[in-house]
Amino acid sequence: MKIGDQMLYLAQLKGLSKREALARIQDWCQRLDITSWLDKKIEDLSKRYAAESTICRHGHPPTTIDYLG
Repeated sequence: MKIGDQMLYLAQLKGLSKREALARIQDWCQRLDITSWLDKKIEDLSKRYAAESTICRHGHPPTTIDYLG
């Protein structure tokens, strides 16, 4: 499964509409500068990049991002 598809699926499981989910996914991926990853498979990423994509999926606050730095 591609990262973008997985993010959308999980966001919709949390009750977000498709429109809201896509907006949040774009926002977090832009913040982390990983929008180019949306078409990649998660198993193709390094552990750090997989962790950053997980933050996007769950919509955690920026303080979590600071922890990874």
